[in-house]
Amino acid sequence: MAKFLIYNKIHYYELPSKSEPAKSGYERNQDKITDSVLTPSQKIEKQVQLTQKYDARSQQGDIVEIRKDDAKLCGKEPLSFALIDVPEIKFEEAVKKYHGALIEEVEGRKYLKRQAKSSLDISGIILNKEKEATINLEQFNNLLTEKDGRINLHS
Repeated sequence: MAKFLIYNKIHYYELPSKSEPAKSGYERNQDKITDSVLTPSQKIEKQVQLTQKYDARSQQGDIVEIRKDDAKLCGKEPLSFALIDVPEIKFEEAVKKYHGALIEEVEGRKYLKRQAKSSLDISGIILNKEKEATINLEQFNNLLTEKDGRINLHS
């Protein structure tokens, strides 16, 4: 049996900036680059780096880790994560299929495209007070998506 540790909060890049609440943290950082005293080519490079970092951020629903069936959330984990138990999926199979980052290779260099290659929409799942829930395989398949937008059904 596998338990999926799911990132369950909004990333700070998506939240309103503390210094400029009308903008997200990402938009504020873009403006800082635009207004900086860098050369145009340096600005472009910084924008590309910021965009890559933004695209690779943890997102709500990311499958961050696969845990064995006796695992529980501990410490401050319930503040940022949920633990979803899917009894029909074996731990070893889940690790191979759903865990890990999505890496992209461009001109011989590897880039982190996404923190997690799979995502689970847990917005409709009722979590207990420990931020845990058990779902069946059909529910899991209906809620699962890969970060490149494809649906990844468990067979």
